[in-house]
Amino acid sequence: MSAEEFWDDYWPAAFTPNDRGPTKLAAVYIVLSLGSLFDPASPATFNQQALDFFLRSHNVMAAAKALSHNTLATSQTIQLSGSFLLCQHDLVSLYSLTRFRT
Repeated sequence: MSAEEFWDDYWPAAFTPNDRGPTKLAAVYIVLSLGSLFDPASPATFNQQALDFFLRSHNVMAAAKALSHNTLATSQTIQLSGSFLLCQHDLVSLYSLTRFRT
């Protein structure tokens, strides 16, 4: 997704009530999680803010039943989630936190 598409379509959709594409909100959250993860001012080992955005993204995807109504935003969110998991430094802590958190 291009920066222009993100700012013109996805970002406003995240703040539009009754939007028919809630997976765009999940895409916004996953982009924010990656931004938090790669923030030079953030801690190098464990970044709680990045994890919170990641979990919000997946909670929105679950609430929207995104896998049964696949959209481009769903595919992008899943791909970016994989990038987040590959770049996360502390995968053991991430797994243990997401396993028991609702």
